[in-house]
Amino acid sequence: MDSLKSGWKTSEFWTTLVLQGVSLAVIVGMVNSTESATLTDSLTKMVTAIFTLAISGGTTLAYIKSRFDLKNK
Repeated sequence: MDSLKSGWKTSEFWTTLVLQGVSLAVIVGMVNSTESATLTDSLTKMVTAIFTLAISGGTTLAYIKSRFDLKNK
């Protein structure tokens, strides 16, 4: 089980954090309840996009590094 990520490195953690933040904003009156659904949807999509870009970028960098290492042997 050494391959498990730390909890804060997962998209589920960040999505949950965003949802809790929106809930808190509704409770304290910063956002009304009708706006919370739109805000939650937008922020969830943003978290998903950030993780998708990070994973894609990491994969691309790993590929470039492996090709560079292969050609410089």
